[in-house]
Amino acid sequence: MSQAAIPRPQSVPDRLREVARRAPEVDAVIEGDASITYATLVARADALARHLRGLVGAGDGRVVLVFQHKLPAIVAMMGCARAGLAFVSVDAGDPEERLTQIARDCEPVAVIAEHALATRAAALAPAGVPVVDADTPLAGDEVALADVAPGTLLYLGYTSGSTGQPKGVRQTHANIVAYSDTYAVAMRVQPGARMSLIHTLSFGAAYTDVFGALLQGATLCAYDTRGEGVRELADWLDRERIAVFHCVPTVFREMCRRLPPHRVLPWLRSIDASGEVMFGRDLAQFRAHTHPDCRFMHKLASTEASVVSYAIYDHAQVLPDHAALTVGRCPPSMRVRVLRADGTDAGPDEHGEIVIESPVLSPGYWRRPEVDAARFSAGSLAGWRAYRPGDFGTLDADGNLRFGGREDSRAKIRGHTVHLSEVEAALAMQPGIAQVGVVARPASFTDDERIVAFVVATRRRSEVELRDSLATTLPGYMLPGRIVFVDTLPMTATGKLDRAALAQLPVPDAAVTEGGAPRDDVERAIAAVFGRLLNKRDLGRDADFFVLGGDSLLTAELQADLDDLFGTQVPMLHRHATVAAVAAEVRRAAVERGPREREYPSLLPLWKHGSRTPLYLVHGRSGQAFVSPQFMQLLGDDQPVWAFQARGFKPGVEPHATVEAMADEYLAELRRVQPRGPYWIGSMCAGGLIAAIIARELAAAGETVLPLLLIDPPDMLVTGDLMHMSETEFVALTRQRGAERPAAGPMRSPAYLRAVRRVTAAFDDALKRYRPEPYSGRVFLLSSKARYAASNAASIARFFDGPVERFEVGVSHADAVDPANPAFVAAFRHCVDETRRAEAALGAAPVAAVR
Repeated sequence: MSQAAIPRPQSVPDRLREVARRAPEVDAVIEGDASITYATLVARADALARHLRGLVGAGDGRVVLVFQHKLPAIVAMMGCARAGLAFVSVDAGDPEERLTQIARDCEPVAVIAEHALATRAAALAPAGVPVVDADTPLAGDEVALADVAPGTLLYLGYTSGSTGQPKGVRQTHANIVAYSDTYAVAMRVQPGARMSLIHTLSFGAAYTDVFGALLQGATLCAYDTRGEGVRELADWLDRERIAVFHCVPTVFREMCRRLPPHRVLPWLRSIDASGEVMFGRDLAQFRAHTHPDCRFMHKLASTEASVVSYAIYDHAQVLPDHAALTVGRCPPSMRVRVLRADGTDAGPDEHGEIVIESPVLSPGYWRRPEVDAARFSAGSLAGWRAYRPGDFGTLDADGNLRFGGREDSRAKIRGHTVHLSEVEAALAMQPGIAQVGVVARPASFTDDERIVAFVVATRRRSEVELRDSLATTLPGYMLPGRIVFVDTLPMTATGKLDRAALAQLPVPDAAVTEGGAPRDDVERAIAAVFGRLLNKRDLGRDADFFVLGGDSLLTAELQADLDDLFGTQVPMLHRHATVAAVAAEVRRAAVERGPREREYPSLLPLWKHGSRTPLYLVHGRSGQAFVSPQFMQLLGDDQPVWAFQARGFKPGVEPHATVEAMADEYLAELRRVQPRGPYWIGSMCAGGLIAAIIARELAAAGETVLPLLLIDPPDMLVTGDLMHMSETEFVALTRQRGAERPAAGPMRSPAYLRAVRRVTAAFDDALKRYRPEPYSGRVFLLSSKARYAASNAASIARFFDGPVERFEVGVSHADAVDPANPAFVAAFRHCVDETRRAEAALGAAPVAAVR
């Protein structure tokens, strides 16, 4: 390996300033409705750095970050980096004891927290250590900031520890810059590309995203898998136009499992699904749901070395379903050797211990010299070091690495490296537990591993009780999926725990009928949700979600279902995990909430970014603005798009009874979002009448209205009736539309779909009673032959008595709303171009919507 392979050392602040100079107004981070440009990110990081230096003075030090939201946490990371202080990002959802261990171990000079977590942060801070509220104005503008050397410590990343305590992995600025450049090449991270951030910021994989995006000038888009769940993830990827997607295999598989067979995620260009073994059947899912120019990365990585090796797969590569994917070859600044037990290099395809060599390895562990001595040593090349992760594998004749497993005491759980000895230590501290042995096994209905604990108890303990107690000390991904009580544990001849025999012990099926049948509609509904998520039937009142196989990923799905069904979620779910207990929490929340219910807003942003005049789309008969990703793609990245949604989806709120009332509410919302024109309004199907009313009112108020865009209005706009369908047929049709095109509401919820039917019926009734006044402005009409013939041209001319330009875009309605239809594409683009030319002729700059 040549010295040319060693990257030029650089600090994170230096690289970030370079990026900000090139693209100051590009969004660096987007989280929900919040965003921050590169110029603002650098400015806020500098201000925080000066404030920190004013608080703690000169010298090195660690700063604990306690955040729930990712955007302000990233600002805090960059502020610490600019100050030359190492950040320690913790998961605010972890148990208090673990957070206290980390705070005690790293000995911080300061703690930074968002306002909502300031009290918790103050409890973690050692005596005399200042706590900075990230949401308050900062002092320290006069403090000078020194340049940060590339070898300065950037962060401590705490991982599971073999001693039963979390251990901090040190990483430097120079290493992270080198890692981000390697990752950018492998994943095609270009300036301006949109990259996902779905991991929590205490998880080492998140730093691959944060620095892999920001040090290249890409836009990092944050998604909360805990709050939103995996079922909304695909729609979010489409809505945010994510090009580079990084997740653990568990999330990738779950997302693909929920996609309709022919649903393609059109914006994806690179997918990184790593951290667990993947197979040929995973590649098949990749091919089924992405465009041919998308590629798939499978890699070996660690907190200590970042990307060790990677393989890139494309649509042309097909493997047998059960064939394990290789993790490929090393980047230029990394080398992998596979060693026999005697320390010599193994031959091609010969199993052995993996040793990683590189000039950019972690400097080692925070105050763990004994672990450093065991894991790190001098490398075989000058200036390089070696790291032994405890992994095993093979190298083929071409240098491709195949991962073969880990030491018995380590496991990979949803991308997290877990030392099973830490789980054992936590269990051993529980009252009444004499002996403990913990193994990782494949889950019963996935390819992923789950933790199984075998315990010898001196007094009666229930599995549920023991797991609840563990939840106060261990994060969710480390909690055992099953705790099995045994009389003895298998031992070797030398008196040590026989882990090979332990792995073969049977795990009895968890009881599903305990406690008797559910007693009311709430319990029955919750039992049904448990059953669907866990693939179980006939669950009893005492059936426990986690004992039956639930994990943190399925927990997010459960919470989303509870929100859909009851308008609430269950706090501390680990302590309320039986059907009966969850039902009790739901009832309690209903009493506290009273008549208030969740809201469904009437105006939704589908794409908020861009400098052009926003397009506002009125929904069709169902009240939902079904807009496909391909439709959005035709408009381009610089076109904001908003969509109206009917009243009546909120429980207890009736739909509008008249077309005029609907138009009045929508007009008020439109003026709130965009106070002045020009305005661009479109409609899907039956929404044309609403769009015409809004446009007429705006014109009467002296505002400029661009040409209306009407997409296939049905049978004179007023004579249709979807209510001839049965409820089953209607639900099936609506679900199909929601699967094909993003929808605002929970399309799997029976209660929500009943609300859609109610809204549709009300809209039909309102349309039948409405007597339209003609609209005299310019109109673009994209219509199918069938609908235009049924509605007759004379009636259209009566309702729209100004200039109407009609484009026939197919025979059927399906043709007319299909963005992949060439006739639709050509006509749509013509209308968009003509609208923009009409706007340019006005001589006024576009007016952006309020963000």
